[in-house]
Amino acid sequence: MLILLLTSAFSTAPTREEQLAEHVADAFMTGHGLPLNIGCDTDPVAAQIPEFKERWSPLCSHGTLTETSNMLVYNVYMLEDNPNADGADYAMREKERKFLSNPANVRATYRKLKPFVLGSMLLADRQKLVEIRTYLGLLIQDFTMTVPPELRKLWLAEAAADKAMMASSTFDGAMMHWNDADHAAYTAANAAFGTAAHAAWFTDPLALQWRLRREQEGGQALVDAYREIFTDFAKSI
Repeated sequence: MLILLLTSAFSTAPTREEQLAEHVADAFMTGHGLPLNIGCDTDPVAAQIPEFKERWSPLCSHGTLTETSNMLVYNVYMLEDNPNADGADYAMREKERKFLSNPANVRATYRKLKPFVLGSMLLADRQKLVEIRTYLGLLIQDFTMTVPPELRKLWLAEAAADKAMMASSTFDGAMMHWNDADHAAYTAANAAFGTAAHAAWFTDPLALQWRLRREQEGGQALVDAYREIFTDFAKSI
């Protein structure tokens, strides 16, 4: 939720910003009825899908940094009153990304929204707070450790496969349709990266992907800014 609320900063209307933050906060606090989870071995949904017991998958992550970031994008899309919703959604994400590629903007946004986020967070039950505090600790670690060169190469391969898959996909107005070969290549690259991330002692491969994207946008200084935020917020709850 922290990152989601931070990334709502691109909104210029305070009431809309608060509406979005509150909506996402509620969804995060309830966790869709699931505990915060970052692995296929303990994920209650993945437990029903045999192949997820054999490999890492991004589908085995509930309430994590990337899932909640995706939740933000979805809610922005739903709240945007624009006849060209797809274009508006893309434009807002690009505006958000550019603004938050500056570490100073990230820190200023955090200072602005921290009281609101903290107030909402402290309404959670004790078990949820323990989960949140524990996950923030894992994020701090994953944003601190050195990323081995071979793991970076696997991430670049995964990113390229994702780009190729998206380029060959089609949208019929209701759902996305993937090219089978490109989807299979992306799935394999994604699993290879996640497995290697675990082998290198990173806890949440999705958070590592998120970190590397931020590094690409704003360098190590941007990664450091987010790590400082995680650390401060963990101490505050």
